[in-house]
Amino acid sequence: WKSTRKDNPNFTIESVYRLEKSKEDKEFTGENLEKILFEDAKIKKILRSVSKMEGIEYYSNSRKRTEILYSKAYTVNNPTERKKVTDNFNYSENPIYVLLDDNSFGEYLSIINYDSKDFENCFEYVNIDNINYGIIKAVEPYNMQVFIDVINCEDEIIVYVYIQSKMDVPAIFKNKIYDSFVARTDALFEWFKKSWRN
Repeated sequence: WKSTRKDNPNFTIESVYRLEKSKEDKEFTGENLEKILFEDAKIKKILRSVSKMEGIEYYSNSRKRTEILYSKAYTVNNPTERKKVTDNFNYSENPIYVLLDDNSFGEYLSIINYDSKDFENCFEYVNIDNINYGIIKAVEPYNMQVFIDVINCEDEIIVYVYIQSKMDVPAIFKNKIYDSFVARTDALFEWFKKSWRN
């Protein structure tokens, strides 16, 4: 995956998760190709369901409690007007623009690119606004990338989450931000898992 980030990252987190398919998924009665196509369509829809990211929770290591990661998450029509629109399931439209209100970094606009091949679907979202950490401007546009890759296997789904950023913050905040990135990889996997099982 070719990243759109501008600078070499100084924060990098990656996590791999295994989601075992339910008994019902494993006992799908259709032909194997039919099953693959059904599951592939479901995964694509989940990755386009930006609004479902709103309200997902993560554990804040600094505050020692569960908090909301994104208090707002929705697709917008374009980066200029930023009018809220419904989730875009037109797979020929790529990229799309998404507004997120992040518990750690505030409100910012991101651009999402999707890609797929065989049994694999992925998306990358990259900030196109400045990102602030409190009163500090921490990340310039195109310098934070969140990448999710979903590999559909016969009895399980592998979810790979990768976050990288070039962030300019005082050293005192670096451990907190690192912990925040670790927690959000878990939260993004939980979002996918919940969506898959609903």
